[in-house]
Formats: sequence, C-alpha cells, structure tokens
Amino acid sequence: MSTIDPSFRLNEFTPNMIWKFNPYLDGMLGVRFIQSFKPHADYTASQMAMMALTPKYATGKWSFYSTQRLDCGVSGGDQKTLFREHNRATYQFTKVPIPMSVFAYDEWHWNFTQGYLAENRAAGGFAFQVDENVTVQLYGMWYDQWTKKGTVDAYPVSVVSVKMNF
Repeated sequence: MSTIDPSFRLNEFTPNMIWKFNPYLDGMLGVRFIQSFKPHADYTASQMAMMALTPKYATGKWSFYSTQRLDCGVSGGDQKTLFREHNRATYQFTKVPIPMSVFAYDEWHWNFTQGYLAENRAAGGFAFQVDENVTVQLYGMWYDQWTKKGTVDAYPVSVVSVKMNF
C-alpha cells in the first residue's frame, strides 16, 4: 500500500466570454491559468487558451448540455492541445429556500499533441445559486489520468467551486 499523500491543491482562474447564440447553443472564448501543488511533487503551472461550443436542452426541471472544448497552450512546461467533451445532466429543485440543483457529469480529455485519451472525470453533487452572479458547487469526482502507457492516477476528489459572473 502506498504511503504517498494523494491530496493536492489546485487554484484555477478562468476568465472567459460567453455568447448565447440562442436558447440551445452557447459559444465561449477564454483563457485558463492553473497552479497545482502536490505533496512529494513539483509545482505545476498551466496557461491555456480555450474555445468551446455548448448545445443545450431543457425540459421542465431537467437540463442537459454537452460542451466540446479545445484547449491550446503550455501545461507543466510542455506544449499541449486538448479536446474536452463534457456531458452534464441537472435537476433544479423549486421548493427550497435558495435555488438549488443536483447534477452529474462525465468529462473526457483527448491529448491531440501525443494522441491518447488523457483524462476522464465522473462527478455528481449540488449547486447553490447564492445570487444572480454567484454559484457555489459542492461535489465529488472520480478522476482517472493516463499516459500512452496506461493508468497513472485514479482517485476520488472533493470539490468546492465558486463561480462568479461579471
């Protein structure tokens, strides 16, 4: 059994602009700045330009979307081009004191630079709409990461996320 601490801290700042083309399609351009701190490992920094399209569908209290995103930039000192597919289902509760929803998603990353499936993230949790510009998400995630040779990391992740719109 490994004695290496699997915990880590990830700081992410992702300014972007979203265009709502119609009720069924959004577009996004942005940048992503990430700092990762892992015990017994080096500090990692990433800077990535992003563009995405998100088809959406809502019916009653349920909503579904599928984001296709392309990330290009530098991660950990290496040039990377990633394609990301993020599929999410959300159920909105209506008889609660603050707007709240439950969600589940799966996201996979294809590394175009080296030609392999790099990551898969399966998650589920709760989102709370604090006000019209702030959403807090609390969720758990199962995270798999691969290299061309196979699985490198597979572990559970606890997430607290605060999203702010300006």
